[in-house]
Amino acid sequence: MGVRFIYEEIEAAEVDGSGGLDRLQVESQRYANLIERASILPEKLLNSLHDATILGNVTQIESLIYQIREIDPEVSEALAVMARNFKHDEILILIQNTREKDVEATN
Repeated sequence: MGVRFIYEEIEAAEVDGSGGLDRLQVESQRYANLIERASILPEKLLNSLHDATILGNVTQIESLIYQIREIDPEVSEALAVMARNFKHDEILILIQNTREKDVEATN
């Protein structure tokens, strides 16, 4: 059958925890900040981005990200990176987390 396993070696710094937790905390804080900033986006715009992402409509996704740039360039850039790398699942997760934050804020 000729099965081959391809694996990635983990560097010692990742295993021993030297700086790993700090990096995780920084990334977690950045993501929380991104959710906070995305929560100011109009619901209609988020819904359109959600729908375009579900359909994989790259042209529409890019157009919506361009519109977001006028509201918040940082959120727009983060979304653009996700879109360029076809990380549509991450876009959807960000939208979901933003919606959940909005619901928490209203309670």
